[in-house]
Amino acid sequence: MTSAVSNKDELIFVRSGANDPEFNLRHDPAFVIRRKGEKNTIFISIVEPHGDYNPVAEIPHSPFSSIESVEVIHDDSEYTVFHFEKTDGMKWEVALSNTNADKDAHHKLEINSEKYEWQGPFYILKK
Repeated sequence: MTSAVSNKDELIFVRSGANDPEFNLRHDPAFVIRRKGEKNTIFISIVEPHGDYNPVAEIPHSPFSSIESVEVIHDDSEYTVFHFEKTDGMKWEVALSNTNADKDAHHKLEINSEKYEWQGPFYILKK
């Protein structure tokens, strides 16, 4: 997993179900990314699969990340735009509508002289 975080963010290792008095929850390890002092914030993470399920031989096909970077380009109440780059040089941009998830909704946005226009709740652009 590769995430867009800042140096001030905290990474906390936790175990789900740790405070369950009835012991009904599975006790799985997890982590939480926390950003203090922010009323509204966004976290972008990309999760990559690394193998196939085989109960005898759990062998990863690609044990190392293929994501070079993840960056939030724009975030406000209406839209969030981020891009990520892979180690092979491929680049992707993703634009999300934060207010209108209608599949027929039309969206227009301009960021640093680059225009984004799409229909539906999101837009994915391979660069």
